[in-house]
Amino acid sequence: MLNVVQYLRKQKRPQDSDEVPETAWNNNFWLDINYLEVAGAAQYCGANFSTVLFAEIWWDIKQTSGYDTSFSNTSSTSSPSQDSP
Repeated sequence: MLNVVQYLRKQKRPQDSDEVPETAWNNNFWLDINYLEVAGAAQYCGANFSTVLFAEIWWDIKQTSGYDTSFSNTSSTSSPSQDSP
């Protein structure tokens, strides 16, 4: 499976005139797959470099799609107010 994903990432895709110029990095984003799961599969296989690569692609997709990257604690539980006696 990892070889298939690697192969497809490297393939040229048809480019529309209004798209962002084609680069090796931009070729990562035409596949509709969960790169975090692919990174997990790569880790399971001991493919450490591929693990980092696919995790980085996943992270870039999340950042560009508006994913909250603040790492703030947004838990619904709250501590008691400091104003109470």
